Amino acid sequence: MVSLLIADDHKMVRDVLGDTFQRAGLEVVAEADSAQEAVARAREAHPEIAVLDVAMPGDVLVAIRELKRLETPPKILVLTASDDEALSVRCMKAGADGFLRKTQAVDELLKAIERLRRGGKYVSPELAWLLVARGTEEMRPHENLSQRELQILLRLGAAETVTSIADDLGLSVKTVSTYRSRILEKMGFEKNADIIRYCLEHSLS
Repeated sequence: MVSLLIADDHKMVRDVLGDTFQRAGLEVVAEADSAQEAVARAREAHPEIAVLDVAMPGDVLVAIRELKRLETPPKILVLTASDDEALSVRCMKAGADGFLRKTQAVDELLKAIERLRRGGKYVSPELAWLLVARGTEEMRPHENLSQRELQILLRLGAAETVTSIADDLGLSVKTVSTYRSRILEKMGFEKNADIIRYCLEHSLS
């Protein structure tokens, strides 16, 4: 029997997925409501497949990388309500084995689980073409950022101040400043003007 971890910050969604998997003869061995908890629960329960909601609290891209570094790494299927294809590419590059929109039918979800169980990857045809196209390109600097870092990069690129970003995201000024320093270091920039210029050149607005 295939063992699964379900990570979603909505209990109703976890319950529905759990019932769906149970009826399909699959076993849910752990649940989590954040990216960080998903890694901790996977470390304890050793699921064969981890089903992650990309929008749950925490940094899912970091969680994907950490899950893949476990002694017994699970296959990872990412679920999303968004049609952001760039996000799907970033998840796959981080190590996800599949990416599925929540608008798909239950049969498609079970098909994705079965494909991962057999050692394959699951992506929609349109995403497959995008991955092929992007795979021939050199990764752009901002694609190495975490979700939170990218979020703050875009706001800095729109000339927002650290204080306004902190207020809007419910973070401390010190925390946003730390993210800003990481962004500058990862991208090889020296000041905010470099970030603004980069966002303009790459249409990141």
